[in-house]
Amino acid sequence: MHSAPRHRAHRRHWVQRALMGMAAALTVLLVVVIGLLWRFQGNIAALEVDLGIRPDNSASTDPATNLAPMNILLLGSDTREGLSEVSGGDEAVLGARSDTALLVHLSAARDYAVVVSIPRDSMVEFPDCPGVTKSVEDNSRTPSGQASSGGSSQNSQPAGQRSAGPGSSSSYADPSNSYTGSRAALRQFNMAYEEGGPGCTIRVVEKNTDIFIDHFAVVNFDGFKSMVEGLGGVEVCVPKAVKDTDSGLDIPAGISRLDGDQALAFVRTRHGYGNGSDLARIQLQQVFLSAMIRQATDSKLLLRPDRLVRFLDAATKSLATDPGMASISDLSGLARQVQNLPPDRIHFVTVPVAPYKPDPNRVVWAPQAEDLWEIIRTDGHLPGTGPPPEPAPKPTPVPADELIDPALVSVEVVNTTGIDGLGQQSADALAEQGFTATAVSGMNPGLRGSLVRYPVGRRPEAMTVAAAFPGAHVELDEKIDDGIVRVELGAGAPAVAAVPGARSTHLPKQPIGADPHDRQGSTQTSGPGTLDSEAADENDLCRNS
Repeated sequence: MHSAPRHRAHRRHWVQRALMGMAAALTVLLVVVIGLLWRFQGNIAALEVDLGIRPDNSASTDPATNLAPMNILLLGSDTREGLSEVSGGDEAVLGARSDTALLVHLSAARDYAVVVSIPRDSMVEFPDCPGVTKSVEDNSRTPSGQASSGGSSQNSQPAGQRSAGPGSSSSYADPSNSYTGSRAALRQFNMAYEEGGPGCTIRVVEKNTDIFIDHFAVVNFDGFKSMVEGLGGVEVCVPKAVKDTDSGLDIPAGISRLDGDQALAFVRTRHGYGNGSDLARIQLQQVFLSAMIRQATDSKLLLRPDRLVRFLDAATKSLATDPGMASISDLSGLARQVQNLPPDRIHFVTVPVAPYKPDPNRVVWAPQAEDLWEIIRTDGHLPGTGPPPEPAPKPTPVPADELIDPALVSVEVVNTTGIDGLGQQSADALAEQGFTATAVSGMNPGLRGSLVRYPVGRRPEAMTVAAAFPGAHVELDEKIDDGIVRVELGAGAPAVAAVPGARSTHLPKQPIGADPHDRQGSTQTSGPGTLDSEAADENDLCRNS
């Protein structure tokens, strides 16, 4: 009769023991997690930098993510000592050089990234660079990311948010470490880090690109090797054997898994691959980083706690960053923003360069470099990497009997492509035929071809304008001021054609094309002076050979 109560009591006792065991296990797990967070947090060194006058940083946010574009400058220091050589400020980094400089641009939508390699042998203008790098003496933060103490910094905003506006500066500057570079003279790019640390390097990048740098991070040789070891090595493929006695690199043709030392030799070799130039070395760096991205984003890493902890420990231990990216919460927040960014949406590109006549071992940035910086400033896409273009509007038939004398037509030419001079070039060709034409810039994202808009009662004028742009689409727009016809030029818009009955059919030359990535006088389709890029999912020497 009493067996059922005894059974229930036994079951309650068993459940209680199970719950106590689970609670104990969770407590241990929590202690381990907190310990790891403190360990990772203590690894990161924070540096304040004085950046002086800054470029404009008023980029708009994406409506879906509510985030602005982000630009991060990654610097690989060639110091062979530990990270303490960097974390002590300018005094510690003097003599070290930026062996590698990568400008990482994350789109506001966080669905696209551009990684720009800046050749260290580039000859660029230097701004005034006082000693602008200082170690944050107390970088102790709770695992939640709340700073317990520390100073202000230009870059101390959370990752993903823009900092103070243009013209603002940090509170720190050390006159005893200052030096002044000539604003007119060109100097080798990696001298900025040697003489002024990451602060000066950021100033040089911002001066020459007009791009606002939100954050920076410095990784040294030891840290790079440890990250590779944390991944269990990284696989690369080379079409032929590579041997470089200077770097110690010796790998056979085909696929090899490189350990930390081999990986460092691979990304630093200048004599085992290509023509021995810095550009050839950059190609190897991009290939290796692409392989590293593919492996780090592989789900197998997350399924191996020992490997994940080893990688995170190595990654954080090798980092010196601005205070805005120096906590676990900052880095984890950034990681969440890009967690769905696949390798095929991460594109590597090298700054287009041209020979530097005074020294064949140096290069200068080619005119196409400005196209690259404009793409980043406007949060755009590299050639061939954007979403599929929208089809051009359906052409509107233009009957000859609807045309009127161009001298009776006032037209506003709106250049939506961002290509300098295109709108004025078209306006000049229209004016030669008798149109009253003015050129303005405007926005119409995704527009292809030409779109002619006209107010009520101005269809004949609109059709006459459309005759000058073969294939144009014509539509009524009641919001346009009476008396004005507007033609919007999108990607691929045609050059102005002669209109039947115009006072002149001999039009001026129109060398500026409407492809956003074509420029007058640029005939190269590949090579160091172009914007060729490789996606991380396919950047492989064997595949591309």
